Amino acid sequence: DCRDDPPGRRRLLDEAAARLRGAAADDASAAFVTLLAASRCYYDALLGLLPRTVQDALHAEVMTEIGPAMGRMAPDARGEAIQEQLRRRVRDRDPVLDPLRLEEGSRT
Repeated sequence: DCRDDPPGRRRLLDEAAARLRGAAADDASAAFVTLLAASRCYYDALLGLLPRTVQDALHAEVMTEIGPAMGRMAPDARGEAIQEQLRRRVRDRDPVLDPLRLEEGSRT
């Protein structure tokens, strides 16, 4: 996938690919763990490349979804829950590094 939309996306993909190639060369059994880490870094960074209005809309969507459960979460868990839901929203828009899709594709 060679799209650079939003600008900077291509650089993030290149960095993730380099990280994955290095891990696979070092230890094939660690490749999936590295994929998970690279995926999280990619989607966190990609979120930051999106226009502020899109980021705000995604955040509002996540907060609405989490809703009342937020009050029952430990304070340190809240931030991570919000961030993970934001990653999922961004991944739905750009599934290039979706670990589940990549894992399923490796089985075919």
